[in-house]
Amino acid sequence: MGSRLKRGTSPRNRNEALESVLSKYLEAIYCRPDSIAYLSDLPKSFDAMGLSENLLKGIREYGFVEPFLIQRRGIVPFCAGENLILESTSPSGKTVTSCLGILQRVDGALVQCQALVLVPDVANGKKIAELIRRLGVHLGIEVHEFTRETVDDEDREVLFHVALATPDLGSRLFRERSISCDSIKMILVSKGETTIVQYVYEVLDIFKLFPSDVQVCCSILNPIRALTLKPPLLLLDI
Repeated sequence: MGSRLKRGTSPRNRNEALESVLSKYLEAIYCRPDSIAYLSDLPKSFDAMGLSENLLKGIREYGFVEPFLIQRRGIVPFCAGENLILESTSPSGKTVTSCLGILQRVDGALVQCQALVLVPDVANGKKIAELIRRLGVHLGIEVHEFTRETVDDEDREVLFHVALATPDLGSRLFRERSISCDSIKMILVSKGETTIVQYVYEVLDIFKLFPSDVQVCCSILNPIRALTLKPPLLLLDI
């Protein structure tokens, strides 16, 4: 079992758990769809974002025509390797933003794990994996979901570019060397308001495996008020 925060944790402690993980990335680009700053400078189409033609082809075949505002804000900085915090109070295209960034940055010729997606549960992992596959259908990007409590020989033999796992399983996979950190350059935390709160210790354990320049993107549904309440809490202090 993972080292989860106890059921009934107070809102203050939940915010502190989120802050303890995100504080390292307070200088990240904070993408909110309700902000109107610099609207005139944002790309108005997917074609204007510098995405590869094969990725644009997958976007069109998926049915996307125009990007949502948070996608106009977030995709280009993600592709540039910036840390991102994607926040909105409703579904607004956060997941697509991060998935397109991953697909643009992954080197398809290097068949090693380059992106790690931390999810709160198996259902969310399957949804994101399917989205990455469909958007990247012309890129040859291999995606693997680690969903079992024990990693079998089949998992160990699979070659992939993107791995998805809950943080407790992900932490164990790194300990058992079923996933190597060597080529991972991106970490996406999906539904951070759930994933980090439930698995804060495992998320911290995973982050400590990587150098400080690894790219991190965190999508959150609820506003994180704790981020502005007090000075940042360094991961080294956890």
